[in-house]
Amino acid sequence: MRLFQLASVCILAGLVASSASACGGSTATTAGTATSAGTGSEASTAGAIPPELLGTWATTLKAAGVPANAPEELKNAATKWQLVIAQTGGTDNGPVLSIVNPELGQLEGPTLEVQGNELKLLREECAASGDEQFFDNTYSYQVQGGTLRITTVDNQCADRVAETILTSEPWTKLG
Repeated sequence: MRLFQLASVCILAGLVASSASACGGSTATTAGTATSAGTGSEASTAGAIPPELLGTWATTLKAAGVPANAPEELKNAATKWQLVIAQTGGTDNGPVLSIVNPELGQLEGPTLEVQGNELKLLREECAASGDEQFFDNTYSYQVQGGTLRITTVDNQCADRVAETILTSEPWTKLG
Protein backbone atom coordinates (compact mmCIF):
# COMPACT_ATOMS: atom_id res chain seq x y z
CA MET A 1 0.00 0.00 0.00
CA ARG A 2 1.12 3.50 -0.67
CA LEU A 3 2.36 5.56 2.23
CA PHE A 4 -0.08 8.42 2.12
CA GLN A 5 -3.09 6.18 1.61
CA LEU A 6 -2.38 4.95 5.12
CA ALA A 7 -1.12 8.17 6.72
CA SER A 8 -3.89 8.48 9.27
CA VAL A 9 -3.71 4.79 10.12
CA CYS A 10 0.06 5.10 10.56
CA ILE A 11 -0.31 7.99 12.96
CA LEU A 12 -2.83 6.08 15.06
CA ALA A 13 -0.81 2.88 14.96
CA GLY A 14 2.30 4.76 16.00
CA LEU A 15 0.47 6.17 18.99
CA VAL A 16 -0.87 2.79 20.04
CA ALA A 17 2.32 0.75 19.90
CA SER A 18 5.64 0.74 18.12
CA SER A 19 5.42 -3.02 17.73
CA ALA A 20 2.41 -2.79 15.42
CA SER A 21 3.09 -4.26 12.02
CA ALA A 22 0.89 -1.77 10.13
CA CYS A 23 2.22 1.08 8.02
CA GLY A 24 5.68 -0.33 7.56
CA GLY A 25 6.74 0.67 11.07
CA SER A 26 8.04 -2.73 12.02
CA THR A 27 9.09 -3.47 8.45
CA ALA A 28 11.45 -0.51 8.45
CA THR A 29 12.83 -1.53 11.84
CA THR A 30 13.23 -5.16 10.77
CA ALA A 31 14.75 -4.15 7.44
CA GLY A 32 17.18 -1.90 9.29
CA THR A 33 18.66 -4.89 11.05
CA ALA A 34 21.37 -5.50 8.50
CA THR A 35 23.03 -8.87 8.77
CA SER A 36 25.93 -10.29 6.84
CA ALA A 37 24.01 -13.21 5.39
CA GLY A 38 20.39 -14.05 4.66
CA THR A 39 18.76 -16.87 6.56
CA GLY A 40 16.13 -17.96 4.04
CA SER A 41 16.68 -19.88 0.82
CA GLU A 42 15.63 -16.82 -1.22
CA ALA A 43 18.26 -14.69 0.50
CA SER A 44 21.08 -17.06 -0.41
CA THR A 45 20.01 -17.52 -4.03
CA ALA A 46 19.58 -13.78 -4.65
CA GLY A 47 23.23 -13.17 -3.74
CA ALA A 48 24.83 -11.08 -1.07
CA ILE A 49 24.35 -7.33 -0.92
CA PRO A 50 27.75 -5.57 -0.93
CA PRO A 51 28.66 -4.43 2.60
CA GLU A 52 29.11 -0.84 1.40
CA LEU A 53 25.36 -0.67 0.64
CA LEU A 54 24.04 -2.21 3.86
CA GLY A 55 22.55 0.08 6.47
CA THR A 56 20.45 3.21 6.62
CA TRP A 57 20.91 6.15 4.29
CA ALA A 58 19.25 9.58 4.47
CA THR A 59 18.45 12.37 2.02
CA THR A 60 16.36 15.51 1.83
CA LEU A 61 14.52 16.31 -1.39
CA LYS A 62 14.77 19.87 -2.59
CA ALA A 63 11.69 21.62 -3.95
CA ALA A 64 13.44 22.00 -7.31
CA GLY A 65 13.78 18.21 -7.56
CA VAL A 66 10.06 17.58 -7.13
CA PRO A 67 7.98 17.95 -10.32
CA ALA A 68 5.19 20.54 -10.30
CA ASN A 69 2.62 17.81 -11.00
CA ALA A 70 4.04 15.49 -8.34
CA PRO A 71 1.82 12.77 -6.85
CA GLU A 72 0.65 13.10 -3.24
CA GLU A 73 3.54 10.98 -1.95
CA LEU A 74 5.94 13.80 -2.82
CA LYS A 75 3.77 16.66 -1.61
CA ASN A 76 2.77 17.66 1.91
CA ALA A 77 6.34 18.47 2.96
CA ALA A 78 7.52 14.84 2.67
CA THR A 79 11.09 15.93 1.98
CA LYS A 80 13.09 13.75 4.38
CA TRP A 81 13.63 10.14 3.32
CA GLN A 82 15.63 7.12 4.36
CA LEU A 83 16.74 4.00 2.54
CA VAL A 84 17.13 0.89 4.63
CA ILE A 85 19.16 -1.71 2.76
CA ALA A 86 19.45 -5.12 4.41
CA GLN A 87 20.27 -8.75 3.62
CA THR A 88 17.05 -9.86 5.31
CA GLY A 89 13.59 -8.49 5.97
CA GLY A 90 12.23 -8.65 2.43
CA THR A 91 10.07 -11.22 0.67
CA ASP A 92 10.86 -14.71 2.00
CA ASN A 93 13.27 -12.93 4.39
CA GLY A 94 15.52 -11.99 1.48
CA PRO A 95 17.33 -8.75 0.69
CA VAL A 96 15.29 -5.54 0.77
CA LEU A 97 15.54 -1.87 -0.11
CA SER A 98 12.96 0.02 1.96
CA ILE A 99 12.06 3.62 1.13
CA VAL A 100 10.91 5.25 4.36
CA ASN A 101 9.69 8.67 5.42
CA PRO A 102 10.83 8.88 9.07
CA GLU A 103 7.64 10.71 10.11
CA LEU A 104 5.04 8.89 8.00
CA GLY A 105 6.42 5.36 7.61
CA GLN A 106 7.42 3.04 4.80
CA LEU A 107 6.51 3.93 1.22
CA GLU A 108 7.63 0.58 -0.16
CA GLY A 109 10.09 -2.24 0.41
CA PRO A 110 10.78 -4.19 -2.77
CA THR A 111 13.08 -7.18 -2.97
CA LEU A 112 16.62 -6.11 -3.84
CA GLU A 113 19.09 -7.81 -6.14
CA VAL A 114 22.52 -6.33 -6.77
CA GLN A 115 24.40 -7.22 -9.96
CA GLY A 116 27.66 -5.34 -10.46
CA ASN A 117 26.83 -1.65 -10.02
CA GLU A 118 23.09 -2.13 -10.56
CA LEU A 119 20.24 -2.32 -8.08
CA LYS A 120 17.30 -4.35 -9.34
CA LEU A 121 14.11 -3.68 -7.39
CA LEU A 122 11.77 -6.61 -7.90
CA ARG A 123 8.03 -5.94 -7.73
CA GLU A 124 8.52 -2.27 -7.00
CA GLU A 125 5.13 -0.74 -6.27
CA CYS A 126 3.54 1.75 -8.67
CA ALA A 127 0.19 3.46 -8.20
CA ALA A 128 0.28 5.70 -11.29
CA SER A 129 -3.09 4.59 -12.65
CA GLY A 130 -4.77 4.61 -9.26
CA ASP A 131 -4.45 0.84 -9.15
CA GLU A 132 -1.51 -0.88 -7.53
CA GLN A 133 0.89 -2.33 -10.08
CA PHE A 134 4.33 -3.85 -9.65
CA PHE A 135 7.39 -3.57 -11.89
CA ASP A 136 10.98 -4.79 -11.88
CA ASN A 137 13.01 -1.57 -12.12
CA THR A 138 16.75 -1.12 -12.42
CA TYR A 139 19.02 1.64 -11.12
CA SER A 140 22.79 2.04 -11.14
CA TYR A 141 24.61 3.10 -8.02
CA GLN A 142 27.92 4.51 -6.89
CA VAL A 143 29.22 4.69 -3.33
CA GLN A 144 32.00 7.13 -2.54
CA GLY A 145 32.91 7.46 1.11
CA GLY A 146 29.65 7.86 2.97
CA THR A 147 27.70 9.05 -0.09
CA LEU A 148 25.42 6.93 -2.29
CA ARG A 149 24.26 8.17 -5.69
CA ILE A 150 21.52 6.35 -7.58
CA THR A 151 20.72 6.79 -11.29
CA THR A 152 17.80 5.38 -13.27
CA VAL A 153 18.58 2.63 -15.78
CA ASP A 154 15.01 1.42 -16.40
CA ASN A 155 11.88 2.48 -14.51
CA GLN A 156 8.46 1.47 -15.85
CA CYS A 157 6.33 3.31 -13.28
CA ALA A 158 4.65 6.42 -14.69
CA ASP A 159 4.16 8.17 -11.33
CA ARG A 160 7.94 8.48 -10.79
CA VAL A 161 7.53 8.64 -7.00
CA ALA A 162 10.20 6.10 -6.00
CA GLU A 163 12.42 7.16 -8.89
CA THR A 164 12.31 10.80 -7.76
CA ILE A 165 13.09 9.86 -4.16
CA LEU A 166 15.91 7.50 -5.14
CA THR A 167 17.64 9.65 -7.75
CA SER A 168 17.06 13.36 -7.03
CA GLU A 169 19.67 13.85 -4.32
CA PRO A 170 22.69 11.95 -2.98
CA TRP A 171 22.22 9.76 0.10
CA THR A 172 24.35 9.99 3.25
CA LYS A 173 25.10 6.92 5.37
CA LEU A 174 23.79 7.13 8.92
CA GLY A 175 25.70 5.68 11.84
